[in-house]
Amino acid sequence: MKFRWEKKYLYWGVTALLVVIGGLLAYYLIFHGGNFKDHLQNLLHICMPILDGFILAWLMCPLVNAIEHFALYPARDWLISQKPSLQKKKKQLTSYCRGISIVLTLCFVLFLVYGFFRVVIPQIIGSIQSIAGQFPSYVKNVSNWAEKLLAEGLWQNHGAAVFHPGGNLVRYFRLYQKQHAGVGALRRPQG
Repeated sequence: MKFRWEKKYLYWGVTALLVVIGGLLAYYLIFHGGNFKDHLQNLLHICMPILDGFILAWLMCPLVNAIEHFALYPARDWLISQKPSLQKKKKQLTSYCRGISIVLTLCFVLFLVYGFFRVVIPQIIGSIQSIAGQFPSYVKNVSNWAEKLLAEGLWQNHGAAVFHPGGNLVRYFRLYQKQHAGVGALRRPQG
């Protein structure tokens, strides 16, 4: 006697299996959610290059298709019309068109990236040079501020508390702000 699978029972069995797996997953998520989150973040971190590749491919696909359909297919058809013997190799020429359009798209994207960095890097270098040029004035401002603290005696009163491991630096600066309220700041007109 030959055994026959009944589709109805097969569907019920698969449904029951999926319900049990879903229940186990729900139990694991409820009682071990932190571990699951860590594992999911690790998996996402590992898969990030693959996801980046998919995103780049998705973004470049319209450009590949446009180059292929508007430039290379008409060139292929023109070439076949000039040499009818190439009609037999139309499929091979189509695959060449796809490869050429991919290479042209990659060259275009690399050119865009190169242009972006060619514009941005000189500005970053200029900013770093500006910061380096103004660094002595920054040091002078901090030095003047520290001398002012020492001259006013605030350092002696609160300095040990600030740099003590249990000290509160925020409390120290709030006290300093209260003692120097309005100095160098815009005041609201009275009235």
